[in-house]
Amino acid sequence: MDTMFTDVVYEIVINFYRPAVYKTILFASLLVSLVACSSSSGSSGDDGGSFPVRSSFSVQLDESGRASTTIDVGPNTTSLQIFGAVASGAIRVTSVQAPNPSTTAVLQRDLARSYGNLPLGRAAAINLPMLNDIGDLPEGSYRIGFEALESESRSISVSALAKQDSDLGSGTIPVNLILHGSLVNFGDTRSQLEFSFGVVQEIFDRADLKLELNVYDNPAGPDILPDPKLGDPMYEAMSSTLPKGVNVHVALYIDPIDFSNNVLASAGSVPGTFEATPHSAIAAGIFVATGDDFQFDTGQRVANEARLFAEGIGHEILHYLGLADTVLFEGEFGNVLANDQLDSAKCVTEIQCRRDRLAAQNIMFPLVVNSARRADTLYEPRQFFSEMQVQVAQRSALVR
Repeated sequence: MDTMFTDVVYEIVINFYRPAVYKTILFASLLVSLVACSSSSGSSGDDGGSFPVRSSFSVQLDESGRASTTIDVGPNTTSLQIFGAVASGAIRVTSVQAPNPSTTAVLQRDLARSYGNLPLGRAAAINLPMLNDIGDLPEGSYRIGFEALESESRSISVSALAKQDSDLGSGTIPVNLILHGSLVNFGDTRSQLEFSFGVVQEIFDRADLKLELNVYDNPAGPDILPDPKLGDPMYEAMSSTLPKGVNVHVALYIDPIDFSNNVLASAGSVPGTFEATPHSAIAAGIFVATGDDFQFDTGQRVANEARLFAEGIGHEILHYLGLADTVLFEGEFGNVLANDQLDSAKCVTEIQCRRDRLAAQNIMFPLVVNSARRADTLYEPRQFFSEMQVQVAQRSALVR
């Protein structure tokens, strides 16, 4: 079904935080005001799931930079997020041993699948299992192996999040939308952003995922957001203060600005972490979508800017939940180097991928593709999920 760009009907929970009660965050001697107030619509959106049970501790590294620890998993656990952090260098999870061989094989498979798309850094998180080919995780002790690379640290910080959710067929994603700098005072653009998140919800309805959106104003924030892939203390500070969820930061620009592929947003890591880190963010700049007027044009055939922005935000939220791009290209118009190892549509070259509507219309396709076949926009809408992609998103520990 093609998506219409007017009179969108959707159900989305939006909580607005506007001038009245002030939350403050102090970081790097800069006082950042998150302006808050009490206005909400809709229901809580809670589908019966709950946030994960969290445990956190420190583990010593041996002389080779390796460490292992045991995590006890209780009954009715549907998924884990395993998180490791090191003060310097980089870290990765190297192994997962479950109470039985069959579960170990599944978790090791998903560990390998995760690292195919995961850059190494001071923090690493993986979601296990990724798919529904096993039910609840067996109770018992799980042995997790870590390796620190080029690090002077002698210990690592480890967290384990155990998700218990009886319904993996639907879920709620808590999203904190933080508006920064000059954007706070752009009234028309604010309402158009609400429209865009309604389109995100419409897309996510296909995967039975519901957004629970909290909107925060940060008028003292920057007009140019740093790329969370590179990390920034602002993201860690805000993630420590805001309610747990996916933090989407929006300003006029994101550094660097990339017009070549309509790059509107950037997720700090794949998957994103429940813990607060310098990468715990999605950053988006509206300029790439809107141009100099900073207004979303929702009725143009040439480019439905609110729709393009919504697809970019939805794509990055799904990165944060653990979904990789469907394909990875080698240079401009190059061959496909790798794919997501799921059941999404596959192609061999970038040109072939752009011509394949099944590939180009997947929400995790990495490019915006021009289309001469549609009457309502010149772009192929990225709006579809494969069955396995839905499973990965629903299994995420960030989905209630």
